[in-house]
Amino acid sequence: MCNSKIISIVLLFWIATSQAVKWNGNWAMDCDFPEHDLANVTTKRPECGGRCSSTPKCTHFSWSSYNGGTCWMKYGTVSKPDAVNSEKDMMCGIIIKKTIEWNGNWAFNCDFPEQDLANVTIESHECGGRCYSTSECTHFSWSSYNGGTCWMKYGTVSKSDAISSEQGMVCGVVKEKGIDWVGSWASNCDFLEHDLANVKIKRHQCGGRCSSTPNCTHFSWSSDNGGTCWMKYGPVSKYDAISVKKDMMCGVIYE
Repeated sequence: MCNSKIISIVLLFWIATSQAVKWNGNWAMDCDFPEHDLANVTTKRPECGGRCSSTPKCTHFSWSSYNGGTCWMKYGTVSKPDAVNSEKDMMCGIIIKKTIEWNGNWAFNCDFPEQDLANVTIESHECGGRCYSTSECTHFSWSSYNGGTCWMKYGTVSKSDAISSEQGMVCGVVKEKGIDWVGSWASNCDFLEHDLANVKIKRHQCGGRCSSTPNCTHFSWSSDNGGTCWMKYGPVSKYDAISVKKDMMCGVIYE
């Protein structure tokens, strides 16, 4: 009798863990949040999180294939343990009400759900460039998974489709327009992260300031605050740059 009770307990534990919702940051597949519907809209699955994030009072969401694809935006306080397993191909997620602060075409602490094209173990600042040089990659997410993983993604997205995520993640979109390099500098481009220092100067002075600054290997200039030169450190190449808004400039000092 004692052995049968032990077997039953082990079996119940196995069932519970095997059916646990497997979260990817703040979203997961094959799960649902019951009730508390705020609104619904016909949309593609990867767009559901972004739609919820931009909808007042929406705190969590579920997506199903109903009617060709429906995003069910929901209200109220929930947490991940409130999600339940559901039919295959559903998706659910929670929204952290934190504004994503974009730096051109990339940002910290954000993610694009699904549409993985490929992944590679690299540092976060290399992810945008790797996506840019990868055929069909239109956007990306980087996480600390496995020491640092760049998730290259396909399909049409915009910044509004991104959702807030765990601390330390990076996400971004890649423009189709190529970066037109003039020697070691170009317009409308940026290098992610690795800020060494910044100073208010004119755009044409940025490369020289980086060159005369110890440990500065590359730079970005933006029109922020009247014109700011962002000097950066670490190994980098032109391929790590990403296309960004007009009036920015980037360059490398040592390749």
